[in-house]
Amino acid sequence: MRILVLTLTLFSTLKCLSQQNNDSQDIVNFVIQNYSKDSIKVYHKFYNNRLIKDLESAEIDKSLKIFRFIEEKIQDSIYNGLNEDEKNDIRLDLLWNNLHADTVTIKFKKTKILLNQSLEIIDQKNNKRIKRQPRKSLTSKKVGKFIYLSYPLASKDRKTAFIYLGYYCGGLCGRGGILYLEKLNGAWQIVEYVPTWIA
Repeated sequence: MRILVLTLTLFSTLKCLSQQNNDSQDIVNFVIQNYSKDSIKVYHKFYNNRLIKDLESAEIDKSLKIFRFIEEKIQDSIYNGLNEDEKNDIRLDLLWNNLHADTVTIKFKKTKILLNQSLEIIDQKNNKRIKRQPRKSLTSKKVGKFIYLSYPLASKDRKTAFIYLGYYCGGLCGRGGILYLEKLNGAWQIVEYVPTWIA
């Protein structure tokens, strides 16, 4: 019986990982095809630096909100008369109950992703070659018009995803932001583009 349970658990885990890889590949293919229509080539390696920075900033913002919440809570009249050591104990309890370092809520769409896991995934994929694409879709030279793609991050339910995109058109010409995608009727679609910089 144990062997059966272990086999089923291993199978479901591998299936989940396989589905995650398939979704990521589908998203990359979809975005590349979308820009290939305009004859814009994609840089042949994943570029995750800006997305990593955005996620780290989101973590800091969330932590600051929690610290402010704790300090406001400590000012409540029910804590009057307590000494500083007792207040510090309450601060630690509130911090323990409210600070979840592995989760960050992205500012738009309020989609939750596992921060540490996601940072690890995109850090491992940083500068990794984008595969399974025809050469005419990709470029290894940073000249003319081209776009950078980050490795996509999908939500736990595999229905929504984010991908960072940077567009360069020479000199001080360019812009970048995050594409928000949803899986509609079994296919990924761009729902929203949120700009984060422009040159």
